[in-house]
Amino acid sequence: MKITITLFAVLFICVLNISVSNAELPTYDLEVRNMTLNNPEDNELTFDIFMTRTSECGFIYAKGRYEFTFNPLIANGGTLTYEFVDGYSGLPDCFYPENPRVEGNKLVMEYNSFFTSDNIFGISDTYPGTQICRMRLKTSAPVFSTLPLCLKWNNPGSGISPVTRIFAFSWFFMSEITSPQTHSIDSTGLGGTLPVELSAFTSVINNNNVTLNWSTAGELNNYGFEIERRSENSEWTKTGFVTGNGTTNNPANYTYTDRSLLTGKYNYRLKQIDFNGNFEYFGLNSDVTIGLPDKFSLSQNYPNPFNPSTSVSYEIPFDANVNLTIFDMSGREVKEMINEFKPAGYYKLEINAGELPSGTYLYRLSSDGNNQNYSSVKKMILIK
Repeated sequence: MKITITLFAVLFICVLNISVSNAELPTYDLEVRNMTLNNPEDNELTFDIFMTRTSECGFIYAKGRYEFTFNPLIANGGTLTYEFVDGYSGLPDCFYPENPRVEGNKLVMEYNSFFTSDNIFGISDTYPGTQICRMRLKTSAPVFSTLPLCLKWNNPGSGISPVTRIFAFSWFFMSEITSPQTHSIDSTGLGGTLPVELSAFTSVINNNNVTLNWSTAGELNNYGFEIERRSENSEWTKTGFVTGNGTTNNPANYTYTDRSLLTGKYNYRLKQIDFNGNFEYFGLNSDVTIGLPDKFSLSQNYPNPFNPSTSVSYEIPFDANVNLTIFDMSGREVKEMINEFKPAGYYKLEINAGELPSGTYLYRLSSDGNNQNYSSVKKMILIK
């Protein structure tokens, strides 16, 4: 009889395991709420961690590890400590994270005690959910600094290690259900979660050049901003970098000009990077549209002098046949770069003159279309 019961149990567990493995894992939201300074001149900060079940599949909370980064300068020259506040949890004691501590710019909480059959506890599906615990952060200095706390989850993909991980029991099998995209922090009134507070981000179009302007209300450990651009059918690419102001409580203004764009629709974003390599994105709210030029134009090549490559920009206001040819100073044609029909727009041509000897050359843009002819000649210098 014992053998039969044991065999049945093994078969039951195997079947159950297969069904669970094929089932969708439960989902949840994990949020820091109720961040509070005990009074404006105090040296203690408390906050709560809540979990809300967001799937129809119920699950039993098993254990979690909670990892944050934050701004250690709030210690105001003191030593930071980190502890749990007793009596502020919707979970039994064995579900509390363990060994809370501060490590440099990280708040660390280890996995709680392992699940046992005597400690079964489900997670609420009613917002704000089930309270995991209340934390207290304290500095030995008389008061916290007025700098932002900048509390952030350490999530997979953030580049910060270790990371926050959540485990649960579904049908009594423990699975990791970590869902970093649902981890949020409500830091209302405490300076926000970002090391840089952007107060404005705008764009100005001048022909086919776009000037971006942005302002910050304050900065913390700000290395600088990478400028990224994409068109309608392309991925984000880096187009430039502007150095930040480190740490400052004063407003700062920045500008960057993206030049010689082709006709089309673009979007921009800023990648703000701190000195530790952490980053945040700020997107431009609207697209930037580069329209058609209103007249023919041929630019001076750049760089000039050059060796062996340079670029030339030109504009055509309507569809036309276009020819761009290079001549030596005697007027002899040495290289035809373009001879084709082009739609109206802004263009940029890369010229490689590696096969030509050093000297001064002329390049001519000529065009005909819409019953109009255009021709312009400029000089360029090749030095090897």
